[in-house]
Amino acid sequence: MIPKFRAWLPRQKEMVEVKELTFVDGKVRCVFYRTGTEDHNSDILSSACYEGVTFNLMQSTGLEDFDGKEIFEGDVLATANLEKSGKFTHIKKIIVDGTSSVLDIVDYKCILGNIYEHPELVKEAQRSDLASRLLDRSDCIGLDRRFASK
Repeated sequence: MIPKFRAWLPRQKEMVEVKELTFVDGKVRCVFYRTGTEDHNSDILSSACYEGVTFNLMQSTGLEDFDGKEIFEGDVLATANLEKSGKFTHIKKIIVDGTSSVLDIVDYKCILGNIYEHPELVKEAQRSDLASRLLDRSDCIGLDRRFASK
């Protein structure tokens, strides 16, 4: 698997797909990304470097949610297992980090957002009263029916 990254640029409040990385002394110094989402074939890259510009780098897990969207570190997911009866069990909301091995064993994964663009999801993921409300988010409405048919 070729590692894929994205970066959160706090000053621009923008999530970008990283195309190149520059390392200095074994640490990431710059990220290079394409500007403008309209022309993905553009050869022009923008950069964010540590000299006065900050960024938060996130690596892909190599996994996808139910809808085929790539899951990255920093994503907040709704997860559940699907019983033979068609009911969800073990409904949780989790924050993906480098130790999210649970992603390999759950049947259902839905990206609700990420910790940078949707910081309110972090607090929700840490609360225990989510099971009843988890699948009510607009991103996951009807997923029980769509997921069960896959």
